[in-house]
Amino acid sequence: MDIIQYITKYSSDFIVILSFFGIALEVTPIKVNPLSSILKFIGKKINEETNENVSKLVGKIENVEKELYANKKKQYSLIISNFASDLRHGIIKSESQYIAILELCDEYLANGWNGKIKLDSIFIREEYMRVGEKVKNGEYKIKGGD
Repeated sequence: MDIIQYITKYSSDFIVILSFFGIALEVTPIKVNPLSSILKFIGKKINEETNENVSKLVGKIENVEKELYANKKKQYSLIISNFASDLRHGIIKSESQYIAILELCDEYLANGWNGKIKLDSIFIREEYMRVGEKVKNGEYKIKGGD
């Protein structure tokens, strides 16, 4: 009787013996863990497609985050530029609008987004201080603020 016939005839006994041998090696203090290694290998093969899909999703999420960041920068830039343009054309803004735009300017500059917006931010801040002095002297009151 050759080995293959012997294994097929006694396969259940063979599996039981290998299982006991594997479990015995798992619980011994030796660093050989065949059962864990086999289970890890099987787990990797089962989850291989899922891991690839997760990697692709992570890449897509990173791209979306980059796009959102770029869009936020553009949006802030437009809002700040429009506010500065309105001030240059004599449009009066409320105190709450000044405060909101100055917070936006601070966030914009804190993120390192520079350029013309830095100049607009300085202009808005100076204009706010100038108008604040006029309000303080009683020359006029900013709409929306107390």
